[in-house]
Amino acid sequence: MQQYRFLFFLFTLALWSCANQTQPTGGPKDEDPPKLIASDPVQGAINVSADEVELTFNEFIKTENPKEQLIISPRVNIEFEIKYRKNKAFISFEEDLPDSTTFTFNFREAIVDITESNPPENLKLAFSSGTYLDSLSISGNVKFHLSDKAAENATVALYQIDDTLDIFTGPPLYFTKTDEKGDYTFDNLKSTTYKIYAFQDDNKNLIAESKSESYGFRSGTIQLDSSIRNIDIPLLHLDVRPLELQSYRQSGTTFNIKFNKPLLNYQVLPNSDDQIVSSFSDEEQSNIRIYNTFPIKDSLQLFITAQDSLNQLTKDTVYLKFEPTQRKPVELDQGFTLEKVITEERLVKGSLNFSKPIIDVSFDSIYVYIDSTHVYPLDSTNFLWSRDNMSIQYSYLLDKELFNKKEDEESEQRPIPTTIARDSISTKNDSTNLTPPKPDLKPHIRFAFASFITAEQDSSSNIKTDLAFTASDQLGLIALQIETDNPSFIAQLLDNQDNIIDEQINETQFYFKYVTPGTYRIRILVDKDQNGAWDSGNILSDIEPEPVIFYAQSTGEQTITIRANFEIAPDTIKF
Repeated sequence: MQQYRFLFFLFTLALWSCANQTQPTGGPKDEDPPKLIASDPVQGAINVSADEVELTFNEFIKTENPKEQLIISPRVNIEFEIKYRKNKAFISFEEDLPDSTTFTFNFREAIVDITESNPPENLKLAFSSGTYLDSLSISGNVKFHLSDKAAENATVALYQIDDTLDIFTGPPLYFTKTDEKGDYTFDNLKSTTYKIYAFQDDNKNLIAESKSESYGFRSGTIQLDSSIRNIDIPLLHLDVRPLELQSYRQSGTTFNIKFNKPLLNYQVLPNSDDQIVSSFSDEEQSNIRIYNTFPIKDSLQLFITAQDSLNQLTKDTVYLKFEPTQRKPVELDQGFTLEKVITEERLVKGSLNFSKPIIDVSFDSIYVYIDSTHVYPLDSTNFLWSRDNMSIQYSYLLDKELFNKKEDEESEQRPIPTTIARDSISTKNDSTNLTPPKPDLKPHIRFAFASFITAEQDSSSNIKTDLAFTASDQLGLIALQIETDNPSFIAQLLDNQDNIIDEQINETQFYFKYVTPGTYRIRILVDKDQNGAWDSGNILSDIEPEPVIFYAQSTGEQTITIRANFEIAPDTIKF
């Protein structure tokens, strides 16, 4: 009996194995993509009247995200379905395609082989439902304007000039996608006038969402009488929505004014002699925060002017009043940076950042300490404040004698100033109350506790950081020369995260000195209209962004590698 049970198990297993076939294993990897050997209709056919397209390949195939990958131009508002069987693919439409139209099917990676998912190379099919096959083309490249990085899988859109839609209001008639290099091509276009755009269609609705998606355009129109190449489109993220004040209300100990999009600038003016202390409350800069720095018995009328990156203005009136609250102010956050002191320059510099505006400064315990005989207090002349008094750039030039290799015994102690210059930020005390630090300390900079007082009466915490000294032979240098007819431009040195390390303005021959070893790029912002700033353009006014140029070596490589005691010989950038 046991023997029969075992035989029955083997029989059942054999039947299951026959019913569940899998791909064979072993053998060389299939690296050859499938090849199209036949199609219905055929490539370039005219007078086609059909509701189905059939493709035949030289091997078994399958589909992958076909409705996302397949691009049919011009766009048709007809539902379709894609199926496959063995080595054939079928695109079935619910009704016949429109008459007198040249259609292009760009399959991209909608069809792949069944073994390794290799897509056919540049699989496209063009045919016409009329008597003529359109044959014109437009090609170019799409990049992110400020990084020069290729915009892969960006949507490039064509609208006919008489179309009332654009990328913000409706899908285009023709569209295609960029490849991994940002390149795109429209084939089999008819001769007419077009408007061209590009955008990141992250939600795949064929409409640009300026709130969250980068986009670009070419000003004017394209009169397509013959095929055109090199229509390059730069992408930027600029919100085109009308600027609007959304809400205003007290929130805890502050009064918040919220706009629907980021602001470039704003102004708050009271209908009184009161001084308003305000700042942005978010990194996006769409919210204004007003601090309770004075008693308000009744509502105070405020006139607010706000401006966005497209220079759209809005003017509003709000009424400010602080009601009693049990909520405590949000704790103060502060940040601090200190750069290495280059011995040849002798400059101590860095930045301070606060989460609230500073309204009061005590300089009596802010100083640079070298040794017991060299203590240098900082004053207001060493500070550069931001517009909202929430960040400070500080700098102090050390005495030459400190870098003399000889013994410093004969040097005299620098006298401590007895007065402090005042600016728009109020100051307490002066440097006569400076407490000498303890001897035998390392060189450092110090901002003692309560050196800064915020609009909500927070006291800054103690900052003490040792100075690091670096000789120029531990750093590198980049020398460049610019040949241009443009009188106004900005040359910027970028690190590998595209942070601005240094910049030169309108210098045709300049140096980036004391560059820390690492990899960098050089970006040129061209101030074409000579207004003193680089402009990002305005699609609503059909104004393209001003040019951005990246330095490239003779090999085409943009990245510059800097090593210690290394100099990039003078090179020329032409634009």
